Amino acid sequence: MIKTIKLSLVAAIAVAGFSTTVSAKSFEDAIKNVDISGAISVGYNHKDTTETNVASTATNEVEYDIYIKTTSKINDIVSFTASIENDYATADTNATNDNEKNLYVKEIFFTYAKDGITAKTGKQGVSTPWTSSVRGDGILATYGIGSVTLAGGHFANTTLLNDHDINTIAALGKAGSINYEAWMLSSTAADGFSVAGTVEVGTTNINARHTTSKLESTTAQDEFTLTKVVADVKVGDITVTAGYGMTNDANNGVLRGEDANNDGSADTNTGVALNKDNGESSDLYMDQASLDNLNDATAILIGASTKINAYTVGAKYFIADANMRDSGNYTLDVTELNIDVAYTMSKNFSVSGLYSSYEESTTGSTMTDDRMEISLNYTF
Repeated sequence: MIKTIKLSLVAAIAVAGFSTTVSAKSFEDAIKNVDISGAISVGYNHKDTTETNVASTATNEVEYDIYIKTTSKINDIVSFTASIENDYATADTNATNDNEKNLYVKEIFFTYAKDGITAKTGKQGVSTPWTSSVRGDGILATYGIGSVTLAGGHFANTTLLNDHDINTIAALGKAGSINYEAWMLSSTAADGFSVAGTVEVGTTNINARHTTSKLESTTAQDEFTLTKVVADVKVGDITVTAGYGMTNDANNGVLRGEDANNDGSADTNTGVALNKDNGESSDLYMDQASLDNLNDATAILIGASTKINAYTVGAKYFIADANMRDSGNYTLDVTELNIDVAYTMSKNFSVSGLYSSYEESTTGSTMTDDRMEISLNYTF
């Protein structure tokens, strides 16, 4: 694939009328340290929503994702990374013309690596426990000291909000049989810390994390917290998963989903995570349910998965009880069942399917979302 791309680039330059002094051989030499990778996915999603005293709805959409990344070795110390992405869905309720134009530069940064120091400068992912898919303009540096890696970063113009700056420092390492992480975050959105530890005992892997976040936009607020413990146990060819999580009771302050900024709408980012895409390591989440969306909540997660030849099959069940508050206090029960099936046709192509059944209920009201997804996935 890489060779084909290189030859195609040579042909494109010749057609464009570049100087005849640029030969195919010299151009091959110029890009011999360039690696190209990426992923392409085409998926179909269907969702049925029902709610007490509300008309049922059904939505269908086709989702297209394309991601192409190139990494160039400039010299023995510096390299360059850039990537582009287009991620859009064609729903039966909207036109696709505007969405089809959303091809954007996802990353563009230089990397310096020498004497145990690695520093990335430019547009890049803000990789912290609070921000799984946030990107920003900045610098992230790491330095290894024995078994410990120290990290520090500053980011501006983030995709969380353009005026949000994010600063973070971290220490990651191993002490005996325990791999640990300790993070601190300071930003114009929130401040907090996150600590985690992972240990393997025989065929059992246990991960525990405690994360906090305190909004900068209000002073009369208890700190948001989320604590979780997840264990994976290998039993023959089956991996069994069990997890427990809980969030804080902020009765004297702003609650999850309330209007902390007094702008007339609920704050979907209220909680420990700075963005809610069910991807933060600080959260305990399913396809639709997120523990970090629930105030004063406890949750249990159980699941199992196995691989049979080229097929991988898994199921997870999530149940949570929460004490919420909108116009008054109420309890909320949340459940979700996920069933995943994947077929790996080759090392670079797979077909995956997901069924998600989500339900939340309180006194006199129940809402359900049943979602089905199937996708074709190609990596290179």
